[in-house]
Amino acid sequence: MKTIKKPLSALLLSISFLSSWAQVNPQEGYIITLQHDTLRGTIDYRAEQRNIRQCDFKKEGTQEFVTYKPGEIECYSIPSANAFYKTLTTKIEGRDSTFFASCLVRGAMNLYRIANNMDADLFILQKNDGETLTFYGEDGTGNADRAQRRNRLVPVYNMLRDSDRATKRLWKEEINRTTMTQIVRLYNEDLQSGIPTEIFTSSGSSYQIGSGKKNRNYHFMVMGGMSYQRHTTEEGRMTNSTEFTMTGLQPKLSIGVNYNLTRIASGLYVEGFISWSRIGIKKDDVTLPYNMYTSNTYDTKLTGNDLHFEVGSSYRFGKDLKIQPLVRAGIDFNRAFGQEFEAMNISTNYANLFETYYYIDNKQFFFGYYFGIGAAYPLSKGAILLYLDYNDTGTNIPLQCFDVRIGYEF
Repeated sequence: MKTIKKPLSALLLSISFLSSWAQVNPQEGYIITLQHDTLRGTIDYRAEQRNIRQCDFKKEGTQEFVTYKPGEIECYSIPSANAFYKTLTTKIEGRDSTFFASCLVRGAMNLYRIANNMDADLFILQKNDGETLTFYGEDGTGNADRAQRRNRLVPVYNMLRDSDRATKRLWKEEINRTTMTQIVRLYNEDLQSGIPTEIFTSSGSSYQIGSGKKNRNYHFMVMGGMSYQRHTTEEGRMTNSTEFTMTGLQPKLSIGVNYNLTRIASGLYVEGFISWSRIGIKKDDVTLPYNMYTSNTYDTKLTGNDLHFEVGSSYRFGKDLKIQPLVRAGIDFNRAFGQEFEAMNISTNYANLFETYYYIDNKQFFFGYYFGIGAAYPLSKGAILLYLDYNDTGTNIPLQCFDVRIGYEF
């Protein structure tokens, strides 16, 4: 077996003595024994640190779970999670390490991965003839010397040399889960071996090799952008039964957190945001009744602040894509405060006369709703987010908002 080395401090496969804190999560699945028998039943599918070091399996017709360690069975799979784990033994810094590796691609060329948040991921390429190569991905910093990088990837190139498309992409792109999955898929397509290629999009939470920690399913987000606001006055409020629409463009800032529900669907998230936006809308040349006999022309303006608490869900499509489209929706708890309505009389006889109405802050929260589309651009650490939302607030001054926000998920 070939191995590209890296300092031991960067990656150690210490799989034992990890806490089993995660909740039981029974999923239908199967195992394949060392005698190549397929047994169907229930697998306790937990976080990645658990999945790598053991498989808890309950055979159909039995009551008890049996724990299998790497090497005691050939592989196991949870079809509903699109996850497949296989026993593999490889040398890490001269040591033989055996573990259940998560499979990303299976075909003429197989690709396995052990994720490592502290540094670059560990990948394993394996041909059906048994030729195997273990190597490390890249940490996303882009600081690697070109010559050193090329020398480091020569063994990978040699494994993929039968595909021009795969080798060209190898030199051009950062080596991570997404690109390696696409590279190996291209290799299998070009080889035309007749062996079907399977892509596994979900392998559970990532595992920090050598640290015993799992990758967080939750992430924090900071976002900023602009909100196009629209408000139509209600009859009998502000304007003595005259209805008109004010609009404006104002900044919006948000902080939030999300949680990836990988056990339900790899692209499903629940998320929450606290957002602030400035209210600043206006309408010029509005004719309003001054009294029962006359009307005047006004320039109108509504200002204030709006505090939002968004709670909802989002779904990201194509977890192996470079840019992942997403949809999102939820409810929005709002409170507007410091609101002030101004109507400046611009009629000839009353130039520069202000008539100001103050809204009472009733210290209540109202709720509305939001929905939108967007995209996520995963990086080696975190992701760039783009949200395009429609937000119908339920404050005592109802606003319809079209928001554009961009931010970072970490």
